[in-house]
Amino acid sequence: MIVLIVALSSAGATWILGWWGVAIVAVLAGVVQRANSGRPWRVALGCAAGWGLLLALDAIGGRFVRLTSVVAGVVAIPAVALIIAAILFPALIGWSGATVGALISQRRVAPERSVVERA
Repeated sequence: MIVLIVALSSAGATWILGWWGVAIVAVLAGVVQRANSGRPWRVALGCAAGWGLLLALDAIGGRFVRLTSVVAGVVAIPAVALIIAAILFPALIGWSGATVGALISQRRVAPERSVVERA
């Protein structure tokens, strides 16, 4: 279920905020999933699925193939490699964000010792 929620959230956040939306969603998912160490692989899968959804929506318009071939020609890589990179990018951001979010939320600050205890 977390994969579906993260996929839809990351797709929506990307639509509104750009790729930074993926990082925000991933950190929040890591905080929510802190009891399970953030479940970074699930968050990464969700982020990749979210961008896959956005790519699929763009492909429905019909110009996706032309755009992919032009961009792939400019960067001198096969179009398939470009699509794979476009899916791996949010997955890596999702993994990193979930890990950071879980670590930040699990951090426990040691209580201050009083002056009497120090003496």
